[in-house]
Amino acid sequence: MGYNTDKNGVIEWKDFELLFDDIDYTQRITIEEWNRFWSTYNPKHMDIWLWEYLKYMFFMMDLSGDKLVDELEYVEAMKMYGFGEESSVKAFKKFALDDKGKSIRAIDYGQFVKLWAEYFCSKDKNSPGSYLFGIW
Repeated sequence: MGYNTDKNGVIEWKDFELLFDDIDYTQRITIEEWNRFWSTYNPKHMDIWLWEYLKYMFFMMDLSGDKLVDELEYVEAMKMYGFGEESSVKAFKKFALDDKGKSIRAIDYGQFVKLWAEYFCSKDKNSPGSYLFGIW
């Protein structure tokens, strides 16, 4: 996703206005507004701020520092966002899967990146990444 929304080769204040012009100041974003905002998202070419946020989220969840996020760590991290243990366990079981769809004990950074991309880009509400930040 780039900030040069009008594609004139220069990042200007109006680019940010174009990026957010569809937010209707009701402090709510519709599905259409959300989809429009993320329509230029490319997980292979993310802006640096989004990479930093992704890394922050992964390492915030990796409480033990072993570069893996297991179910217990995920549940504890999600408590910080107000999610209950039961729903967090359910969410973890929906996304902590290997390439064949079998449950795994923990996810690594590469899997987290893939789930992150699914969370923001997948049109399939049942894709594993759709549950990365809980069951809605």
